[in-house]
Amino acid sequence: MTDLGKIPPQDIDLEAAVLGALVLERDAILKIDLIPEVFYKQEHQEIFRAVIAINERGGNIDLLTVAKHLRDTGKIESIGGPGYLAQLTRNVASAANIEQHAKFLLQSYFRREIIRLSSEMGSMAYDQSNDIEEILAVYDSTVSQIDAVIAGKRKGREIIAVMKDLSREVERRCTLASKGGIVGVPTGFTELNKLTAGWQPGNMIVFAARPAMGKTAIGVNGFAKAAAQSGKWVNIFSLEMEDIRLVERLVLGSSNIDPEAMRSGKMTDDDWDKFNAASSELAALPIFIDDTPFAKISRIRNIARANRKAGKCDLILIDYLQLANADGNIKQNREQQVADMSRQLKAVARELDVPLILLSQLSRDVEKRGGTKRPTLSDLRESGAIEQDADMVIFPWRPAYYGINAEVWDPDNYGELIIAKNRHGGLAAIKFWHDGNMTSFREMATEGDDYYNPF
Repeated sequence: MTDLGKIPPQDIDLEAAVLGALVLERDAILKIDLIPEVFYKQEHQEIFRAVIAINERGGNIDLLTVAKHLRDTGKIESIGGPGYLAQLTRNVASAANIEQHAKFLLQSYFRREIIRLSSEMGSMAYDQSNDIEEILAVYDSTVSQIDAVIAGKRKGREIIAVMKDLSREVERRCTLASKGGIVGVPTGFTELNKLTAGWQPGNMIVFAARPAMGKTAIGVNGFAKAAAQSGKWVNIFSLEMEDIRLVERLVLGSSNIDPEAMRSGKMTDDDWDKFNAASSELAALPIFIDDTPFAKISRIRNIARANRKAGKCDLILIDYLQLANADGNIKQNREQQVADMSRQLKAVARELDVPLILLSQLSRDVEKRGGTKRPTLSDLRESGAIEQDADMVIFPWRPAYYGINAEVWDPDNYGELIIAKNRHGGLAAIKFWHDGNMTSFREMATEGDDYYNPF
């Protein structure tokens, strides 16, 4: 009985018919895609687990093998004995209707899950100690699982179906290339576009650096702005900086106003003209900003999911990982929490089918080393899971930050984007210039041109 005093949706006779069909015909298991919980009766769940176990080890499914497995696992008496198994097959002639019967069982299962979810969420909502983001995370997780089963995403596909999708995808790429476009979301850097064909859907790009190296400036004024200027909706989750400060950086990067003049309020008429022009340009860009400090991953996922459904999320940028809060087990140490958050964010990129740029801090080991202090993958702070989950890892490196005099024109404003990991392509170091205030960025005019000044 449910909390409402009603018997949950179920059909015991139909469950018996499906199990009977599975025992009668050994290949019937290949026609359905169910989980044990679909069966309402506990005894039926145990019988179906036995069927799954026999199938997974390649055995033949019949009355004798199922009974033996249940006997070996000590479950034969709890399901009603061998006689109950035999009874399942008496009213079933064949497995001809098993697929239709399985669909009916799934519908009853979904209804029970919705009832359970509603009750669970009601209890959580009454408890004031529960964070609203955690409640929504429970809701979204369950609904997503149900959506996936309904849509058939749990099933594999024959290669011919995958090949059709690939052919359409390659045709789309060729059409874009013929028009001078790129396949993914523009990065803002020509050489990086060549290397990646743009940020790709479902990929997680980790952009990591020590504090004050310029990761936020490049991430926002470089990557995010370029994507938005191409017409892509960018979702920025700023866990450290208020939205007004973030937009101020965008204005400075687009206006060439002296940052000190804007901060002090000593702007000239010319500065105001530049400010108004930059503001008008930026206001028209498809950018969404959430500046909730120390946001939980569940909040980021919920907002991005809602925006994606509304057609307003083509790229996610999170600044930055170490300021996020993990959902779930509070007893985990920080390394475990970071690893868990990294996996969750990779799952968000896959689920929403958008590129996700994750800003992250590097460990202090970089500064303790001698030499050029160029970062490596081992410098990713707190968890090796970040490297493992990332499709691409990029390190911004400015030698002047460490007092190193690079042999280039204007070494103070010289930098490189070091591609340290690229699951789908090659590695490289893309050279760029920045202005002294880290509000504007340009890459080299041509490869190897160390003396080109873009400003």
